[in-house]
Amino acid sequence: MATKTPKSSKKTVITTTTTQRTSTPSTSAASSPGRRARSPSPARISRQQEKEELSSLNDRLAAYIDKVRYLENENSRLQVAVKSTEETVTREVSSVKHLYETELEDARKLLDDTAKEKARLQIEASKLKAETDEWRSKYYKRDKEAKDAEGQLHGLQKDLADLEGRLAVSEQQRKHWEKEYNKIKGEIAGLERQLATSKKQLEEETLARVDLQNRLQTMKEELTFKSQMHEQELNETRVRTTREVEEVDSSVRMVYETKLQDALKQMRDESDEKLFVGKQEIETVYERRSEQQLRQAKD
Repeated sequence: MATKTPKSSKKTVITTTTTQRTSTPSTSAASSPGRRARSPSPARISRQQEKEELSSLNDRLAAYIDKVRYLENENSRLQVAVKSTEETVTREVSSVKHLYETELEDARKLLDDTAKEKARLQIEASKLKAETDEWRSKYYKRDKEAKDAEGQLHGLQKDLADLEGRLAVSEQQRKHWEKEYNKIKGEIAGLERQLATSKKQLEEETLARVDLQNRLQTMKEELTFKSQMHEQELNETRVRTTREVEEVDSSVRMVYETKLQDALKQMRDESDEKLFVGKQEIETVYERRSEQQLRQAKD
């Protein structure tokens, strides 16, 4: 459209010029008879001057007509060229318009796709920002936890070093007490052997003590029996003696009773002495064997 507007103006100018040039000869032609009519006047210009002026005007008119024809031809040629150019431009504009519309459609489609992609990316960016904020919060939290854990680790390392030192001391003590344990274990083994021996001896002593107690009990029973027998004999003797005493004189009774008392006392003393001797023998044997066991236990 911008190309057509100057071409219309050019046509108008050329047409106007042609009209003016065309009308000029008519005026000249009209004016020429007037001049010829006035030629005979006294104040007329010389014919030679008129001819020259007319010739000059004709030359100028011919030149002007030639120029107008040239301009008309040029105008026609330019119109053809302009038309051709317009057709070419129209074709090119149509082609460019089609291409432009195609590219514009592609650009619009690309713009729509870009807008969609931008929206999607904005959504993803929002999600990523939220995730980033969440991860940043988690990172700060984990970083704080890591620093706290590092502090705890330093404390634990210090405690570990202290425990390792104490463990070394405990290990030394353990070795010492292990030696003591082995030593005591050996002593315990020896004591266990001695204890087994002592148990065996104790069993033997117990059997011997039981045997001695049985013998002592037997002796006690025998002494009791003998005492009873003696008591019975004494009673019988007393009864018999009583009957005899009744028959003898009182002086003889006193002598006899004294002898009887002495005999009874002697019998009691003998019984007590036998009982004491048996008891002493049992106690002596028990004490001797107990001392033997104690010495063996100490060894």
